[in-house]
Amino acid sequence: MVNWIRLLKYYLIGGNSELIKDFKNKGYAIVRCDASYKGKLGTCSISIETKNKRYKTTKKNFRAKGSTRAELKSIYYSLRRLRNLNLENVLILNDNEYAVSLASGLYKPQTTRKICSKINKELENLRKNIKFGLVRSKLNRKVDLSAKKQLRKYQKDQLEKRKKRIERVNRMIVKGQKYSCKKVNGKFLVTTESGRDYSVSLDDLPACTCYYWHKNWANKTEKIVKSKALPCSHICCAAEFSGKDIFEIFEHQITGGIKL
Repeated sequence: MVNWIRLLKYYLIGGNSELIKDFKNKGYAIVRCDASYKGKLGTCSISIETKNKRYKTTKKNFRAKGSTRAELKSIYYSLRRLRNLNLENVLILNDNEYAVSLASGLYKPQTTRKICSKINKELENLRKNIKFGLVRSKLNRKVDLSAKKQLRKYQKDQLEKRKKRIERVNRMIVKGQKYSCKKVNGKFLVTTESGRDYSVSLDDLPACTCYYWHKNWANKTEKIVKSKALPCSHICCAAEFSGKDIFEIFEHQITGGIKL
């Protein structure tokens, strides 16, 4: 008889719910994890149960590139969930064959090295008897539906955040239309209604000498500025003066890099 666990490094559960019951009877906690993914938005749902207890289902939101990374993140967050639980023997179930193969060590990661490294670190630190199982989707149906519901909520939240960012930029555009602007030594000199002057740059990394920009973004890394910073009214004024679309300049920050 073929020893699949020795060959594969994980259990082939398939649609066999009786095998799961056997694990419970042997003292294993059953962890079911499933991810839902669209665009770069991902969510996962994690349920844990033993023979005598069912733990509250947990959910996580995250960014991911591809469905396999999303499923690997669901496995990673499952391991994180185990940190504070007194469970020695654990069987983690997921319905993505490639993700289970990577997490169990059957495959060596190529494009998923970062998340696989995090999984391996958690496995080392937990010091528990953790095994993996590949199941059919119907055995993970509850967590699958939970993850999809969470994804819809996550998408709605992101749309609402985007709407608020757009509204804020529009307010800054209107405010900036009251200022005057001229170009001096390759930069823009914006003069407010009160007569204060601010120097604005619209290069690859926009910047302004105003208090708002100095307080929030002047000391942040380029990566953070390009992912989160929203323009002040002075930058909006300079952009309009130069004929540039402020929504194109700050597209990534406004959309969060997500196409919804």
